[in-house]
Amino acid sequence: MGRPTRTTVEDFLYHEAELIDDWRLRQWVDCFTDDGRYVIPALDCDPVAAMDGDPWTMLCLVADDRRLISARVDRLENVRAHAEHPRTRLRHLVGNVRPHWTDDDHLDVHSNLAVHWAHHDAEGTYVAKCRHRLVWLGGDDGPTAFAIAERRVVIDAAVVGALSFIL
Repeated sequence: MGRPTRTTVEDFLYHEAELIDDWRLRQWVDCFTDDGRYVIPALDCDPVAAMDGDPWTMLCLVADDRRLISARVDRLENVRAHAEHPRTRLRHLVGNVRPHWTDDDHLDVHSNLAVHWAHHDAEGTYVAKCRHRLVWLGGDDGPTAFAIAERRVVIDAAVVGALSFIL
């Protein structure tokens, strides 16, 4: 079988968005490789540096490895996490998906993201540029066709409130 199509890549990103929106966060964590990372650079980072910089040497809102991603989900699912009980209603809209192969088994996928959120009497929308570094697992064209080596979300905003949900 050849490389997956753009549609297969898009379907994976849509599946990931649905897992977050439906608050199936354990399944979302399972989409990551064992050494996977979730990164949200600080808002005042240079956009190029934010997309390509080392999250361990630049200022980030989130710079989680797989262990910290899992711990973040534990906190969000805990009934004592008052900021998320009741949980924030989310809707991720993914667009402008552009996959770029880096080698035979890896690809960088650039996309645009709009996340609408509603919680209690407040709501808003964050817009961001995303880069997923995906590992192609081969064979399957379904939601298990890839694993996430890195999910980087560069928010296009001057200010964000407390982010107690997954962007």
